Amino acid sequence: MNRIFTRLCFCICLLLLFYVPESATAQTADHDSSRNYLISAQQENHPLLNHPKNRPAFEKALRIPINVIEYPFWIMGRGLESSLQYIEHNKIFEKFEYLEDWLDKHHILIADGSQGVGSGIGPAVGLFTNAGKLKLAFSSALTTYGYQGHKIWFELSELAYQTRLDGWLKFQNRTRDNFFGFGSGSKHEEETQFQQSNINGGLEFSYATKKLNATISSDFTKYYQIKDPLWSDEPSTSEYYSRLPGMNGAEFFRLGFRITHPEVLYQGLPGAESAVDFSADYFWQLDQDNNQFDRYTLFLYQTIPLYRGDRILAIRCGGSVTNTKDNVYIPFYSLNNFGGWNSLRGYESLRFSTLDWLLMNLEYRYPILDNGFANGFAIDFVYFFDAGIPSNKIERDLSRDNVRTSYGFSIRLRKNLGVILRLNVARSDESTLIGLTLGKDF
Repeated sequence: MNRIFTRLCFCICLLLLFYVPESATAQTADHDSSRNYLISAQQENHPLLNHPKNRPAFEKALRIPINVIEYPFWIMGRGLESSLQYIEHNKIFEKFEYLEDWLDKHHILIADGSQGVGSGIGPAVGLFTNAGKLKLAFSSALTTYGYQGHKIWFELSELAYQTRLDGWLKFQNRTRDNFFGFGSGSKHEEETQFQQSNINGGLEFSYATKKLNATISSDFTKYYQIKDPLWSDEPSTSEYYSRLPGMNGAEFFRLGFRITHPEVLYQGLPGAESAVDFSADYFWQLDQDNNQFDRYTLFLYQTIPLYRGDRILAIRCGGSVTNTKDNVYIPFYSLNNFGGWNSLRGYESLRFSTLDWLLMNLEYRYPILDNGFANGFAIDFVYFFDAGIPSNKIERDLSRDNVRTSYGFSIRLRKNLGVILRLNVARSDESTLIGLTLGKDF
């Protein structure tokens, strides 16, 4: 336990070196930025609607390099302006909102059907019913490469003051997941793929305010035997790595705790946002009596308005450490997954399988079009840079030689309540990737 505490404190201290407090330019915005944005979007002096005049000559000179980079995307935004004005004038967004009302009245559910890293994007379609504060629903999804996801769940809101109880039972069949080997020394050219299905059920109790969300959850997962991948030209993981821990499946019970501040993270709105996200999970492998491990993960997030107030510098730092009892080997699919659109964006999904990792994401967000429509619709261009260290013992591998980096750009669409989707192009020393992500930025 002393080792776990020491390692976690070390990671937290390292991340705090990167953590950027709110600047003086952001003191007028509190953490509930979505509400502030909705209120201020109609004001004449909103920074997205008016640009300050008579800027000092030295400030204009400092902005020349950035203006050169931004200019092509400024032209792009002007070209889209007439199209969006047509959309706004004809109330097309409102017509989409009528569709949501129609689905509610007919108890039809349409949601994001993606089933985790690597599964692709697709819809989940189902039915729901309401009985007072209780919502009971069933949904089914089939995404790219034949990924299946079927889920039945319930939500019981306002169980007590600002609390909620959720329960679920779901089945997944993932037809082609990547595995490249263990740790930071794994090689891209040794990519293999495997197919695996699992069944998972659990309960989650949460307490939420605008500033804080705390959850306690527990679940049981049964992983079935590893099989050869479907629709894949890559080697089979079961053949290439014939003695991996967990090849015959596994059964886990997990108890977890998570606290986030504020409740909604990484909305991607104008103005300053700060966030802290910490989780602790404890696992017991029921089919192996001596297999126990615990995992601690921390994220710090900060945005800083720049220049005219509508440019945003976003910084996210994170780290995770995993401790195994008596250093026993755990199933390879229970390791930390590192790489993909939620971490190192220039690397393949599931690129690194490790016990520990450290991560830093930097983004410069530039609005190419934001006319202050009532619905808050906007288009942003984003430059990003990622740096991270995958490791099985993070305090041993803290050196520049072990840092993996990626960079790229995104075009993101957002409304007044946050990011809708992003089109990402990312580059690393291994690959160039293009992909869509839904919802928040990270």
